Amino acid sequence: MHLTEWQSWTVLENYGAFVTEVCDKCGKILGWIRFTRYRQNGEWCSKACRDGFERKAGTCMGCGVPLKASVKVPCFAVIRAENAGASRTAKLSRKRP
Repeated sequence: MHLTEWQSWTVLENYGAFVTEVCDKCGKILGWIRFTRYRQNGEWCSKACRDGFERKAGTCMGCGVPLKASVKVPCFAVIRAENAGASRTAKLSRKRP
């Protein structure tokens, strides 16, 4: 969230730092690193503030199974993604003139 000029000068007087933006959820001061979403207004201090929970990259959001690792029993999301790729190629191969 953008601070007004008066708010920025007040922070400068009280804390010695000129601040123009803070996190939309928790109000922490935003520095160089900020998290955004494509075509959405807002800037957050972390992924946890932006998404509402901490998530690990490369894992299924539902069950936590690694998406690219070889797993003996993959979750439904991995099976669905693999089948979507296979069905797409099957449809393309059937459209021969």
